[in-house]
Amino acid sequence: YFGGAVAQRDALADNRHRLRRVLPVAAVGGLLGSVLLVVTSEAVFRDVVPFLILTACALLGFQDRIKRTVFGHRHTVAHEKTPPIMLVGVFFAAVYGGYFGAGLGIMLLAVLGLLLDGELPKLNALKQVLALTINVLAAAFFVFSGKVEWGYAAVMAPLSLAGGHVGGTIASRMNAKVLRGVVIAFGLAVALKMLFL
Repeated sequence: YFGGAVAQRDALADNRHRLRRVLPVAAVGGLLGSVLLVVTSEAVFRDVVPFLILTACALLGFQDRIKRTVFGHRHTVAHEKTPPIMLVGVFFAAVYGGYFGAGLGIMLLAVLGLLLDGELPKLNALKQVLALTINVLAAAFFVFSGKVEWGYAAVMAPLSLAGGHVGGTIASRMNAKVLRGVVIAFGLAVALKMLFL
């Protein structure tokens, strides 16, 4: 997420003013999610996560229809405002992200897209910074929990940094409909793999 946030920093301009209110909420939610992961069983994790990802995919896929049904022709949120409902949505997405990182981007994009007007690449840039914050807090907790497999982490960290930067660069140039389709397809693949493999 750091690589993606750096690659998309220019697209963040329209939403940078929201970060002061939203980042602390994301941080607390990410920390709470990581605590939940440590104290709950693996069986609960495996049973719940696929359905959370499928819910996020559905929210993202039917986002425009949901917005029309709930908000009608009105804009969802004025450009300069950060409503309480957005903070609530980001908090629960952050709890999910601290609990299970995969699919966090889909969940955040679904929440942001429902409540904010804006082009998907710009919302994606905001998502990158929120996801980075959530994961940093969750990772900090895991470091002291004794649950980290450091050999795997040493390989995954630099590759994830490079992949995030490449992915963020591609996402910032991608057509919004194509980006949404790619995100949903990835989410469905992850959820189906967890359900059936």
